[in-house]
Amino acid sequence: MNFSELVDEVKSITARPDLQSSAESAVSAATLKAHTSGFYYNDLVELAVQFDEPRRIQTFDPADVSSYYRRVKYIRIWEGDADGEAKEILEPITTEVALDSYGYPRLNVFYMAGKFLQIRTYAELDKILFGFYRYPDITSESFSSWIAVELPWAIIWEAARTIFNRIGYQEQASQMQALVREQYSQLAFQAADVVPS
Repeated sequence: MNFSELVDEVKSITARPDLQSSAESAVSAATLKAHTSGFYYNDLVELAVQFDEPRRIQTFDPADVSSYYRRVKYIRIWEGDADGEAKEILEPITTEVALDSYGYPRLNVFYMAGKFLQIRTYAELDKILFGFYRYPDITSESFSSWIAVELPWAIIWEAARTIFNRIGYQEQASQMQALVREQYSQLAFQAADVVPS
């Protein structure tokens, strides 16, 4: 379903056609909530990132790569030009284990430091393949959600629950919550990925 179809369903369920802007806001919020209820293959994107010059230590802000960046899944070394090939996947670590047992920096690893991704490798590199989970576009003008297509009721019932809560219909909101839980279970079964470390 597209954005306006979702909004129309919410207004129909709540019997409140007068709450157009509230229904639109609830659909946007419900879409974001559904996508962030887990890590899903359909939200996974892979993009090439080119650095200015080859180095063994590279740093970049994932939000500069995609404004819809949510969380890193993997980083692969890319060797060669456009016709090159993907090499090994770097190991994700936390800053607490950035040094090995001898006190030397671990290599062929990446970690988050604030909003920046830090990469340290054995050999210089200037290009990587960056795999990450993205947020959906929840704006009414360019709405894009695979959940809206495959499991639209996860969004519709959550948005209706929000409206019912807002207008004080707690019993109906509770009924919608039970339906939303069922949809989220189906979503996890159908499209869940392994949670990234």
